[in-house]
Amino acid sequence: MNKNNHAKHHQCKLTPLNEIILQQEQPSLQNKSNENIDAFKKPNSLLYKLACYLYQSLKYILNLVDNLVNAFRNKYGNDNLAYLLVFISGLFYVGVSFYLKKNKQIFWSYAMIVRGVIVSFLMYSIGYVKKYNMQVNDSKDFKLLTIRNVISALGQVCFFYSINKLPVSLLLIISNTGPIFVFIFNYFLFGVTLTIKDIIGIAVSFFGVVMVSDPNYFQSLFMGETTSVQENNQYIQGTEKYILIAISILTWLGWALAIIIVRYMKSINTFEINISLCFFFILFGSIGVIQSETPFDLSLSDVLGLIFIIGLASFMYQITFITATTITKNHGPITLINYTMIVESFLVEVIFFQEVPSVFEIVGSMLVLFGLASYFLSKLQKK
Repeated sequence: MNKNNHAKHHQCKLTPLNEIILQQEQPSLQNKSNENIDAFKKPNSLLYKLACYLYQSLKYILNLVDNLVNAFRNKYGNDNLAYLLVFISGLFYVGVSFYLKKNKQIFWSYAMIVRGVIVSFLMYSIGYVKKYNMQVNDSKDFKLLTIRNVISALGQVCFFYSINKLPVSLLLIISNTGPIFVFIFNYFLFGVTLTIKDIIGIAVSFFGVVMVSDPNYFQSLFMGETTSVQENNQYIQGTEKYILIAISILTWLGWALAIIIVRYMKSINTFEINISLCFFFILFGSIGVIQSETPFDLSLSDVLGLIFIIGLASFMYQITFITATTITKNHGPITLINYTMIVESFLVEVIFFQEVPSVFEIVGSMLVLFGLASYFLSKLQKK
């Protein structure tokens, strides 16, 4: 494909596109005797026209999104755009989490595979239209990209696995230990200063996470009672619960490290990160299917839910969050915005699952949100 045809390919409307594609394909449609094979040209076929319209539609949508994003960025800056994208990503993440919780018959490995396949398909489609380069030429970047995405994929495995064993609100609160580790990594690796207000905000938030993780302990400590709403729920308790919580915290420590790794990459873009991450989702999901003895027994509605809810919503979460981490170096604040998912998860649990949180779960959540608010207030005062 020469450069002139390549340029025309992007500027043409639907009708010229048909002709240009034919011109581009013509040299390759030859047999071993270098004779052109015209029989394979079918510009009037329904499938061919559908492909052209899909191409133009996707290109139009992407241009529209680019214009909106650029307008917001020019007016409010990269940091504020990153904050908005992280907030939007959280809404999609909460939606996927509660869908899996409600549909317990959907094995976590199926969710991993479908997420990897759907997201990679959509990313490849976007990459084709926007002509992204998928070649990672720097060996150091390739190693960092692999480490980053292995850590991220393992964290997602742990989260999906735990959805029906621990309350989603607790898992989301645990996931928000990530910002604490981001701050710590930034301090030791990049020399990012932490003010007294920052430290107080981190400490208050962490204490809130501890309180929500074990409200029974605080209830017995302050009120002399050991019975709580959580004991009546169908979740694991005792040693198994604490082990799973500890593993979840470790995975989010790795998640924070994965965010920091992005800063060491020289030439990796959002497209390459997403495609590579999808590969590990599919890999770990496939391993889970092979190791599981559970037969595939999903209804048509379950399959459609996997595709259109888990697949598409995960794509929106993944693309918005990773984009946010690549357009700003202010990683601490953008991860703190994930705390808004705590409020969303409690609302969903109360309204749709009738799981009323205990007093100390509410207090712990408020402490987490207070830590978030104190951090952002200090940043606004500096500006």
